[in-house]
Amino acid sequence: MGKKSDELQEQLIKNYVSRRRFIQHALMASGGLAVTGFLQACQTEAPIATSTPPPAGATAAPTAASTATPQPTATLSGPKQGGTLITARSAGFTSLDPQLDATEGRARMSVLLYSNLVQMDNEGIIVPVLAESWDNPEPTTWIFNLRQGVKWHNGKDFTSEDVRYTLERLLDEDLAISGRSEFLPITEIITPDEYTVELTTDGVFAGLLSSFGGKYGAIVQQEAIEEFGDLRNNAVGTGPFMVEEWVPDSHLLLARNPDYFLEGQPLLDGIEWRFVPDEANIIAGLRAGTIHHALLEDRQLADLVQGDETLNVQTAFTTSTDSIWANTLVEPFHIPELRQAISLAIDRDEVMQAATGGYAVYSGLVTPALSEYALPQEELAELYQRNVPRALELMEQAGFGDGLTIQLENISSVAALTAAAQVVANNLRDIGIEAEIVNYELGQWIDRFVGREYGISMNTGSGALDPEIWYRYLHSQPGGVDWQSLNDPELDELTEQIRATLDVDERVELVHELQRRTIEKGSMIILYSPLAVEITTTNVKDYQPHPLNWSYNFASAWLDN
Repeated sequence: MGKKSDELQEQLIKNYVSRRRFIQHALMASGGLAVTGFLQACQTEAPIATSTPPPAGATAAPTAASTATPQPTATLSGPKQGGTLITARSAGFTSLDPQLDATEGRARMSVLLYSNLVQMDNEGIIVPVLAESWDNPEPTTWIFNLRQGVKWHNGKDFTSEDVRYTLERLLDEDLAISGRSEFLPITEIITPDEYTVELTTDGVFAGLLSSFGGKYGAIVQQEAIEEFGDLRNNAVGTGPFMVEEWVPDSHLLLARNPDYFLEGQPLLDGIEWRFVPDEANIIAGLRAGTIHHALLEDRQLADLVQGDETLNVQTAFTTSTDSIWANTLVEPFHIPELRQAISLAIDRDEVMQAATGGYAVYSGLVTPALSEYALPQEELAELYQRNVPRALELMEQAGFGDGLTIQLENISSVAALTAAAQVVANNLRDIGIEAEIVNYELGQWIDRFVGREYGISMNTGSGALDPEIWYRYLHSQPGGVDWQSLNDPELDELTEQIRATLDVDERVELVHELQRRTIEKGSMIILYSPLAVEITTTNVKDYQPHPLNWSYNFASAWLDN
């Protein structure tokens, strides 16, 4: 192994120890352990990632990007209040509603407006937010003690009734919220007083905390929803910032919440969120100082700023994956051998290089950010070894020995996916598949995806705090969403066991087996897990990427001058 590979392995080991200690404590909570004590201990563990290079097996990222200012540090003058930070992204979002909108762009932004009961911190630890503490005295009983003195953006007090209403909204069958299945085990919600919530679950629910800290766990206010009908175009949260102005596909202006409940946050007076489709223009804005921060979809553009002393490049492991999803309701993707052939025909090293410039790692359903749940890189390299002869055999078995023409759908605004799709299409020609890439704008793509109109499509997702998320994605309906309509009894059983298992070693092995089975079946074709690549001007202080690629850390960032 080279130096970079050794550094990655060392980081993965640190990652493994930190996450494993946390999960052991978290799952022990079912025996009656309260959380407040062990959280303080866990917060000193090694972080998930700080400026990590790509692994052995992936093409190495440029050395300069890997070593550029991994962790921001405060100047001697100390944090300063004030200023508006300007961040730019190539992809926007179509709604502000933290539950009705399933897009990653929305999830990245929502954490600035709304708060969850818990969240993942920079080290991959689940920490209290609106819940000050919680206990799990019985396997099916959870008690949350809520933070007092929290104000909604409209000045109202946050209470246990807001948690009750949020859960009832999430569980409302008529709303058909994508994340509903993450909360389905909750069978009873009791609010004995204004700051206590007691929950009963239908059996052991090992992923409850990750659901509360995840994409759909933001607590919402009943009064605001009754006033506006929903929260698609309005936001009333308890987060560090409030919406001042939103023009879809143009910009979002956020103002500091003066009543935010965490002392000393936020330091910024505001954030201007610009949507700039061409990321080359974002790079130009960073160089000119008219943009302070960018999260790059086209990670290779970071190479353009190497040597620029006015900019910092930071990389980190993420829970995100870029992948290909096949909808089994649309022929011929119901044929397992075809899906398997497509997976075996793909050269993932070539895809990673084209899509990310090597800023990526091999991944199954679970990425190295959740290290002990992730399959080892060596095993993934073997499972993902390109095998054209075997793929051709599978094409013959599927009935397509003479070839096949398909449409490969793609999100046009996501540069990495577009580059990956082109490599995939070239790879598939070697097994007789002619893949026509069909690009859709984000809104169109979402409509087709949610309506299950797509046949086979590129996809990107932020992942989650816990493998519990794969119950929603893979379990057949009505328990899960089963986005690919697999109706696979084996995957149902595995996801049910993962949800109900508290023993750490047993749960880890179940998650590993789930990933091996999905790879073998070709039921979800994971291409890679991209590293987060974020660029800031040097006057942005105390900011670092978050493992979920969400914007939590703007709350503690500040501008020096």
